[in-house]
Amino acid sequence: MGDPTVTVVQPVSVLSASSTDESADSLALSVRLARATYRREDVAKLDAGSTLVLDSMATDPVDVVVDGQLVARGEVLLIDGNYCVRICEVIGSASRNPTDEAII
Repeated sequence: MGDPTVTVVQPVSVLSASSTDESADSLALSVRLARATYRREDVAKLDAGSTLVLDSMATDPVDVVVDGQLVARGEVLLIDGNYCVRICEVIGSASRNPTDEAII
């Protein structure tokens, strides 16, 4: 295996989500951290303090999903105590500049 490469980039824009903005122009955006498959009986046994093992590492990119459609991948950041996602890859958009990045 080769050495891992880390690229540091400056964000192009910062978008803020507002839980009170429920206009007709709003889209449902979610960030998918990881997935896991468990048997029903194991899920039924979950309670406070249970630990779920997921299928990704802490350094793996997360999926950005808008209205059920995967639109981007990015890395999780912590800025001023808030979780953020720096977009590293836009999915299925050849018209965008590949260097464009944003923090959501």
